[in-house]
Amino acid sequence: MRATALGRGSGLGRSEVCAPRRRVGRTVFHTDGKLEKKDGTQERKKLQLSVLSLKGQQQAKVLSVERTGQDWLETGFPTYLRTKKFNADHDPFCQAIKDTEDAPWKDVTYSEGDVDFLFDPNTGKDVLWSKIREEAQKDADEEPLLSSFLYCSILSHRSFDMALSFVLAQKLASPVLLATHLIDIFERVILESRDIRVAARADVLAAKSRDPACISYTQALLYYKGYQCIQAHRISHALWNSGQKVLALALQSRMSEVFAIDIHPAARMGKGILLDHGTGVVIGETAVIGDRVSILQGVTLGGTGKDDKDRHPKVGEGVLLGANSTILGNIKIGKGSMVAAGSLVLKPVRPYVMMAGSPAIQVGKIDDSGLTAPPAITMKQKDGRSFCEEWEKAVSQQLEGLRLD
Repeated sequence: MRATALGRGSGLGRSEVCAPRRRVGRTVFHTDGKLEKKDGTQERKKLQLSVLSLKGQQQAKVLSVERTGQDWLETGFPTYLRTKKFNADHDPFCQAIKDTEDAPWKDVTYSEGDVDFLFDPNTGKDVLWSKIREEAQKDADEEPLLSSFLYCSILSHRSFDMALSFVLAQKLASPVLLATHLIDIFERVILESRDIRVAARADVLAAKSRDPACISYTQALLYYKGYQCIQAHRISHALWNSGQKVLALALQSRMSEVFAIDIHPAARMGKGILLDHGTGVVIGETAVIGDRVSILQGVTLGGTGKDDKDRHPKVGEGVLLGANSTILGNIKIGKGSMVAAGSLVLKPVRPYVMMAGSPAIQVGKIDDSGLTAPPAITMKQKDGRSFCEEWEKAVSQQLEGLRLD
């Protein structure tokens, strides 16, 4: 009755009154998606957006945005990736897939635990990917409830890189950061960087080899947030270096929310990195981490002061950083050294030594003969010789020399 009375009193028909409407500027949109045109048959609309000057100027600048019939969402390629007119024959994504399939990686080797290579040295076959697929198929057979998840995450993909892109996109997606767009970005970055592809595989081997709780490569890929965060960082680092700093920072923020790990996009990492547990890890902008480094939960690689230049630690190859250890300033942590849990390091650390305390002091030495693996590989946090042992050995040698004389 109310709608009818309103229709009679306002001079509008019943169908016009009952159809709910909302206003956007001067154009009226019906909720069923049909556009009520004010200017007759008009195929294109221009939206006038007034942007106030940030410098406090009184006048407004008018930007004209023309809506075309083919929206960028229809193509599946965001505008910031389409620097040129899209051409499928010269698309870098398609070319990267072709290069991955056709070019054997006979010169790529990496030793970690019981696996001495990432790719078959004779054929270039991705050995790690074959193992992951076998494990995923076995897991699907043993646990049918997870079969759909394993199929979508691993078995439906033709390469490790595509599976990794899918897993990361699903983890980092949000209502305003769609997984479909993230997959497109991640695949492009990964497939265009040989270094990222090798490092991502080396990190899987590191997790499986060094963490006794990791029972399979599939577990590291699908369920280890430390591994996933490192790979997401590698992507944000590539975006940062390519000039897409806003997108890189957006990914960093999302990674911090999802993984509780904060790594600046500009931080540099080698391959074979283990981020065990990972919760609470903070790595600053100018930090550098070498190959085969193991980092436990709560580690901070931070700066001191407000200097915006090189201000964060440089961690050498084979270093083990214990849980909740803090390293501050532009200092070097020498190759093969170890920082005990809860230590505060403020000064440079020599290679192959053990540091402990707050502030940390040298409490032992690490075998540097090359006959044993570095602390990052063995994960032994008491694998060092104390000064008492060194002193006892030196005294014994002196006494032995006196007896021979």
